[in-house]
Amino acid sequence: METIARERTSSRIAAGILTAIVLATCNFLVTNNAIGKDRSNAMQQGTMIQIDFAQEYLTGKNIENNITRADDISDALLTSNSSEYTWIENHFLPPKGVPVFHPEDYSLYFQKRNTLFIGDSTGRRAYATLFAIMNSTGYYSNISSIPTKDLVNPDVIDFNKDGRRKEKCLIQHRSLHRLKTTWGEFVCRNISKDMSSHHHHHQRLFFDKSNAGAKFDYLKINCMKELVPIFSKEDGKKHRTSSINEALMDYDLIIIAMGLHDAMMVPECSAQPISNSHDLDLVLDALSSVTSPELQILFRTPGFHANHIGDNLVWDLIHHSKEYANRLSTATNFTVLDWGTVISKRSFGEERIHGDMLAHYGLEARLLFGQQLLHELFALDLKKHS
Repeated sequence: METIARERTSSRIAAGILTAIVLATCNFLVTNNAIGKDRSNAMQQGTMIQIDFAQEYLTGKNIENNITRADDISDALLTSNSSEYTWIENHFLPPKGVPVFHPEDYSLYFQKRNTLFIGDSTGRRAYATLFAIMNSTGYYSNISSIPTKDLVNPDVIDFNKDGRRKEKCLIQHRSLHRLKTTWGEFVCRNISKDMSSHHHHHQRLFFDKSNAGAKFDYLKINCMKELVPIFSKEDGKKHRTSSINEALMDYDLIIIAMGLHDAMMVPECSAQPISNSHDLDLVLDALSSVTSPELQILFRTPGFHANHIGDNLVWDLIHHSKEYANRLSTATNFTVLDWGTVISKRSFGEERIHGDMLAHYGLEARLLFGQQLLHELFALDLKKHS
């Protein structure tokens, strides 16, 4: 059993990364032609996602102003939430005072965590995009540019889909690898400790990365009711089987990104439908019941089908999950990230950020999720240690 989750100090992570945000402010400039409406042409031209740094911060000057800026960012994170993002065209806008996060912010944060994504194909694409963003900082000597193709290539975001690159977990000491289950495909990756090491001008900005986190895994599950036997405590003894208990002990952060399959009533989900608030409560109760100071669970609200299939159920999932989280004790380590409400503004007609199929979104929608994710995680750390 690993003990790293119990040794993690969230306040140092949050403080270190917030300092890094101040010293390396970035702005993703993703054009609609590059990604939303003309992805193939953009890939051929090698369109780049530009990340512009504030040079006065990189030089280490204006220390007093930097400290004030860090306080301002902390205040902005603490007084806002993931529901408050807005749009200009296909560019998301954070709440006032919240910066757009840098690839190294993702790397540094998730190097300190042991993370499991659980989700359907939309969850897989979000997981793969985040990993690709972090991976880019290890493979490019100039992190001011990430090629668009590295974030939209089907072999990157659609692994294990029919006709695409196949991947499975080959790390035998992963508990989910050893545990023989029928839950779905399991992919296990580690975030390299060297992902930021090529950029010496940033190294002084980060806290020590020597702890043993950095698991970044994905488990495919399409239907929400399938979560109940994994997370719920069995019978009157309120105790899960030891094998499942052991598997969960590999992680200190579990991210749930699913729900659209249930709303669309695909055949595999229709046998156990989420048709009312009671059904959803069974799932949310199972998730929240296993949280602890050592295990954080974050539930992402789902997006929408381009043809309005299942809209009412998606909105029910969004509203009820947010109400559920608001009723929980502040000591419960369970959080709802409201991606669904924000992405609803870019889900239909000419406004939709199109993906490769009607249930999927393009890159800008996945970048929004990554931004919201760090926003919520940073804010939670700050609240715990304020």
